[in-house]
Amino acid sequence: KTLMIAGGAIAGPLLGGAKMFSSVGDELNDLSKMTGMSVAALSEFGYVAKMNGAGMDAIKTGVKGMSRIITEAGMGTEMASDALASLNLSFQDLETLSPEERFTLILDRLGRITDETYRAAVAQEVLGKSGMALLPMADLGASGINTGRRQARNFGLSWTKEDADLAGDLDDSFAMLTEVAKKL
Repeated sequence: KTLMIAGGAIAGPLLGGAKMFSSVGDELNDLSKMTGMSVAALSEFGYVAKMNGAGMDAIKTGVKGMSRIITEAGMGTEMASDALASLNLSFQDLETLSPEERFTLILDRLGRITDETYRAAVAQEVLGKSGMALLPMADLGASGINTGRRQARNFGLSWTKEDADLAGDLDDSFAMLTEVAKKL
């Protein structure tokens, strides 16, 4: 009986850690498919956001907002074009850049706006409801964001596509085990 209790005390945290790993990897994979950003870039942006008081949810919402506003500007929507213009950008400035480059450039331009109220409004308009949460990251500028991303790579915190695929497979296995356990 004591051995079973000890085994449970050891296995519980290990399974919890494995479940957390699998969920993060699965989320990165899904977000990569939705946004066109690489898994590595998303994990690195997530690290920079976390070091500046935000997190992966803010990155997720911000990237989706950015994609929406760029797409709308590309379709000629005046409101979206005006939002980008408030950052001294146009659809043409962004259309040939990768999603990672677009996100970094938009954050860099937000960081250059000195009027805090105006900056907050533009952040929300361009990056969605998490725009304000990403302002501390914007304050870093492109150079600081890229330094943070490099730091994530150097610390081994940047995920690869393969890491995320393996984590996603593990997450699927946990889901299957959960369903089987419900039948017991």
